[in-house]
Amino acid sequence: MESDYDLMRRVQGRDASALAALYDRYGSRVYALAVTIVGEGATAEEVTQDTFMKLWNHPEYYRIDDGRFVAW
Repeated sequence: MESDYDLMRRVQGRDASALAALYDRYGSRVYALAVTIVGEGATAEEVTQDTFMKLWNHPEYYRIDDGRFVAW
């Protein structure tokens, strides 16, 4: 299994398959947290999509020195 760090390096290189791999790995966690916060499924889906789009549009925001990807 490819590390989160390696996947993020690929996302920074604009590799959409790396973003898809991160979504497969963490999408359900992001969705579950969003449901807990907003209390509604459709809005939680939108929050999840927005989260991964922000990751795609600004991969430079993730820095390995700031901790594990899952915490970020």
